[in-house]
Amino acid sequence: MEGDKKINLKTELDGKIIEISIKALERSEILKGMLQDYPDSPELLVKNVKGDDLLKIKEYLEHYEKEEPKEVERPLKSKDFKECVNEFDYQFVSKIANYDELKNLILSANFLNIKPLINLLSANIAHKIKGINTSTIRNTFNIKELNEQEKKQFEEDKIIIEKKEF
Repeated sequence: MEGDKKINLKTELDGKIIEISIKALERSEILKGMLQDYPDSPELLVKNVKGDDLLKIKEYLEHYEKEEPKEVERPLKSKDFKECVNEFDYQFVSKIANYDELKNLILSANFLNIKPLINLLSANIAHKIKGINTSTIRNTFNIKELNEQEKKQFEEDKIIIEKKEF
């Protein structure tokens, strides 16, 4: 049966090899495309994703192997994130240790094009920073202040976008 078939993913960054079901892998548009390009390969090389992040992503993908992930309502309907997502999703994000890990997972999910996971993780960030002042957010995410030239460029770009001159 197709859902029982497995394939190895090898991370280029740290060489970790992770076995995953093909059915779960197909939730990632990038991995699905790689599998279509190399259907007889016993292993796919995954770039730009660390092994630890890929293990977490595998957990998410395999959970949703046979069911669609529930979309996170926006704006978030409650101050309690547990009320905004299902139990699995809540437990999944609760295991993320810190903002760096969360950021890496978002970047990895984005690279692998796993939209429901990107949405879940982004909603989790939105929940965490809601009501926090700008300077705390900048410190937490190591975001530097814009210099005067960057501020000017931002305003120019904003005007162009508002006028839809692109």
